[in-house]
Amino acid sequence: MKTIYKYKVNLLDDTTIRGRISKVLTVQYQQNTEQIVVWAEIDPYEEEADWLISSYGTGHAIPEDVGDYIGTIQFYTGELVAHYFAMKL
Repeated sequence: MKTIYKYKVNLLDDTTIRGRISKVLTVQYQQNTEQIVVWAEIDPYEEEADWLISSYGTGHAIPEDVGDYIGTIQFYTGELVAHYFAMKL
């Protein structure tokens, strides 16, 4: 049976997460913990693997292969906007 797990990620630095992740679903700012987190679908039959979670500010260059877009978060009433991507390594 698949489940959903939560992983903490960095604001503007890359974060590597490891697990039996079949799909990274979304990224959001969780107010009660004051953390940026991704939620991922976990499959107990999936091999453990590393996933790279990257963020890029609006107007910043991004590489050709950044993975799948998982969401945008606005910080400081929109003064800082980060766009997040997930890629299986």
